[in-house]
Amino acid sequence: RWMYRADVVNKALFSIVLEYLEGMQGTARERVLRDAQQVVEALSSLEKVDENEQTLQQKLERRKLKRAFQVAKVLA
Repeated sequence: RWMYRADVVNKALFSIVLEYLEGMQGTARERVLRDAQQVVEALSSLEKVDENEQTLQQKLERRKLKRAFQVAKVLA
């Protein structure tokens, strides 16, 4: 769950997490994929806001959405 948070897991560490996830199998892989899809569904309705006008929270939510897409892509 923490891997989606850019304020907790930096970019370099997230790339290592993605490499680790590639090797996952079975139920764990399915669960992580399902979690990523739930994050995408929950955040996909975010409004498009000019980058200069985004609050920190909006930026973190967008980063979370982007990371969830990346996780889903690796596991799909």
